[in-house]
Amino acid sequence: MMNDNRQALDILTWYRDAGVDEAISDHSTDFFAIKEDAAPTPMPAKATSSRQPPVAATTPASPRTPQASSVLAAGEAANDARVLAQSCTSLEDLKAAMAQFDGCGLKATATNMVFGDGAADARIMFIGEAPGRDE
Repeated sequence: MMNDNRQALDILTWYRDAGVDEAISDHSTDFFAIKEDAAPTPMPAKATSSRQPPVAATTPASPRTPQASSVLAAGEAANDARVLAQSCTSLEDLKAAMAQFDGCGLKATATNMVFGDGAADARIMFIGEAPGRDE
């Protein structure tokens, strides 16, 4: 029993260190076992109300969201990204391709693209931590 508690604590510590700060479900889901072509479960219809919600005097600016036409389905976007990356013959080509790729919704909210820095002909690539909140 004590070993189980220690193992659970180790897993939670690993999750915290990896940046996991929210449980999105009460049970685990094996997403690799789910077929990509499976139709999503429709959401139940909400009851309509004749009451209108109050409107604020000033409407806050809405966050930038990707346009529906520019964001591809996840499988299609991943496929397009692979094909695009394989067609690149240099790091500069890859950087330009990444900057122009619109298949990821993250691009609409990102402020910078982190590509890399260093000698293009280096034999070893060192990958450090991801940019922090202030970077």
